[in-house]
Amino acid sequence: MASKNFVLDTNVLIENPKCIAALRNGNENVIHIPYTVLTELDGLKRDARIGHVVAQAVTSIMEDPKVLIFPPNGHNFTPDMTADDRILREIGHQNGLGEPILVTNDRILQLKARVFGIPS
Repeated sequence: MASKNFVLDTNVLIENPKCIAALRNGNENVIHIPYTVLTELDGLKRDARIGHVVAQAVTSIMEDPKVLIFPPNGHNFTPDMTADDRILREIGHQNGLGEPILVTNDRILQLKARVFGIPS
């Protein structure tokens, strides 16, 4: 069976901070984190309601040396771009990613991904 390239959205990490291990399925699949997701997690870490969950998600990312993080450069972001639009642009600019699968609970982002031919 061929490995899959999963790209995680922020909400998936918040809902289940241990989702990386589940999606990896041993070493079968590759997990990617867009830089924008790290930025969103950074903004949420001081939120009294979910700060502890953010810490768990960050720990899961840090403890898995095989998680790949998209670099923050070369995406030509504009100030009016939403985080979702930035994530889609980051996915589109990754060379050699194969067929990425966006993992998100955000239904609007799922529709936006469909426009760009990104399975979610």
